[in-house]
Amino acid sequence: MGILPCLHPDIFSLVNDVKMLEKFIEYSDPAAMKLCVDVAFLATADIPMAKFIKEHKKRIGAVHLRDIKPLAAKRKKGDMGPKYQTVELGKGTLQLEDFVDTLLDVEFSGWATVELEKGSKSLQQQAIASHHYAAQTLDLVL
Repeated sequence: MGILPCLHPDIFSLVNDVKMLEKFIEYSDPAAMKLCVDVAFLATADIPMAKFIKEHKKRIGAVHLRDIKPLAAKRKKGDMGPKYQTVELGKGTLQLEDFVDTLLDVEFSGWATVELEKGSKSLQQQAIASHHYAAQTLDLVL
C-alpha cells in the first residue's frame, strides 16, 4: 500500500485560499499527491464544502475533522492572527454532519483525523468529547 502523500491546505500555509488550492489541483499530479480536506479550512476559505468534495472526490486522500467557533469580535488594529478558535467536535459552528454525509455520498473510505488544539479544556477532555460526538452524532468508528 505504501505512503499516500496529501496536501493539507490551511489559512496559514502556502496553499491558503481557493485560488491557490485550485492552482494546486490544476498543476499537480493526482497520482502523486492527494488532498487532505479540512472542513475548517473549507469554511474559513469560503469554499462551498459539498460542491468541492463532489468535484474533487477522486483527489481526497484523507480528511481532518475539526470544529471552530469565531473568536471575540474585539481585536487589536492590525491583528492578523486567527479569527476563530478550534473547539471539540460539535461545540463549534461547522456543519460536521453535512460534511460527513457528503464524504459518504462520494464513497470516501479513507482516514479521518480529529484535529484538536490548545484550548480552555485539557487535550484529554477535548479528545473524549470529540470521540463521543464522532461516535454518537456522526456515527463514525474511531
